[in-house]
Parts: sequence; structure tokens; C-alpha cells
Amino acid sequence: MANFNLKDAWAPALQVGMRYQVSENWFANADIRYTPFETDLSGSLNGAPVNGKVSVEPTILNIGFAYRF
Repeated sequence: MANFNLKDAWAPALQVGMRYQVSENWFANADIRYTPFETDLSGSLNGAPVNGKVSVEPTILNIGFAYRF
């Protein structure tokens, strides 16, 4: 049986984006974000102690459209 605990973590996000006015009321936007973070893992797996680190490096792409009333 497995039992794991992850510590809370935070990380800065790097973001770059743009907004383009398509017409008088329509806009298109896009941005990309990179938020690497790492946290500690502890627990047990079939009674054996386990300690380690979990690293996540997500890259998120957002694309959207907006209408101004």
C-alpha cells in the first residue's frame, strides 16, 4: 500500500503575450507561461520509507478572443 505526502510549493511564472485588435469590437489574444516548481515527497510504499523530490515544468499556451460591447 502506498501513502505519500507532498509539501506545498510556490514558484514564479514567466509570461509573455500579445493582444491584437481585429476590428472595432473584436480582439484576439495569446500568451505563453512557464512555471517551473519543485516540491518534496515523503511517505511509504509497502512499508518501505520513500523520500524524494517532484519537479514539474509546465508550459501553458492560452489563445482567446474577446468582444467589446
